[in-house]
Amino acid sequence: MEIFNENFDDNSIQNIHQIALTISAANDLISIADTELLRIIKEELIQISGNKNIEILAYRIIKDKNATPLITFENNSLRPQTVTEISNFYLAGDWIQTELPATIESVALSGKLAADTVFQKNTYCMPLFNSI
Repeated sequence: MEIFNENFDDNSIQNIHQIALTISAANDLISIADTELLRIIKEELIQISGNKNIEILAYRIIKDKNATPLITFENNSLRPQTVTEISNFYLAGDWIQTELPATIESVALSGKLAADTVFQKNTYCMPLFNSI
């Protein structure tokens, strides 16, 4: 489960947050009614935050069985590497070979791998950040 929290800076709305929640590998949650799913999510938010006064003002639940491709042992070998046969052309994305499922973590890792490769192959480039 991933939670992204965006605090509002407007002083007129204090203690209001916008939260985007992503649940991967949630096949068992697809058939649950949205109201029940909202109750489960609210319970977990209370548990995580320790704030029992959480009030959800608005929400939208989107269920997509195909949002994250299922990577199996058979199709994992079909995922391309970051380095390609084309000079100075590198790949990044959730579908790249990272040894992770096709998730946001895979996207971040593949981007880092691509950037590291560019910096290694181009000595005139200086990395802006330390390695993760």
